[in-house]
Amino acid sequence: MLLRASHIYDVMLTSRAQNNIEDATAQAKQLVYEYPKTPYAQMAAFLLAQDLVSKRDFTEAAEKLQWVIDHSNNNAIQQIARIRKARALIADQKPDAALEFLQKTSDALFIGLIDEVRGDAYLAKNNQKTAREAYGRALEELPDSESERPILQMKYDDLAPVENTPT
Repeated sequence: MLLRASHIYDVMLTSRAQNNIEDATAQAKQLVYEYPKTPYAQMAAFLLAQDLVSKRDFTEAAEKLQWVIDHSNNNAIQQIARIRKARALIADQKPDAALEFLQKTSDALFIGLIDEVRGDAYLAKNNQKTAREAYGRALEELPDSESERPILQMKYDDLAPVENTPT
C-alpha cells in the first residue's frame, strides 16, 4: 500500500512539474481517497489546498486542511495545517473564526508562527494595537534564523504607534 502511494505521489509531482495540473489534481485526489492514512495523502491534500487558495476558493481550501488535521498523527503536520487553515479563514474574511481555531495548538514549537497569524487576524479586524502585540510576541518567540522574521518585523514596524507631537 505504501509503495503504491509513493508511486502515485511521484507521478503527481512529475505532473505538477510539467504543469499538468489536471493530472496532478487527479492523482492527489486518488491519494486522499484511496490512501488516507499515508503521509503522501496528507502532502497531496496540502497541494490541493494550495491550488484552491490560488483559485481564491478559501472555503474548500480550509476543508482540505481540516482533512489533514483529522487524518495526520504527526503533531507538526497538524500544526502546519492549522496555521494554513487559519490563513485561509482570514483570506475568506473570517478573522474571528481564525482566532477561535488558533486557540488549539498541536505543536507548541510553532507558537511564533501562530502568534504571527493571530496578528494577521487582529489586523483584518482592524485592531492594530492587538495585532502589534501579537507580532511582538511572535518576534520574541521566533529564532533569529527563521526566514519569516524580516516580513514579521515589517508587519510589526508598520503598526508602530504614532507619537503625538505638540503643536
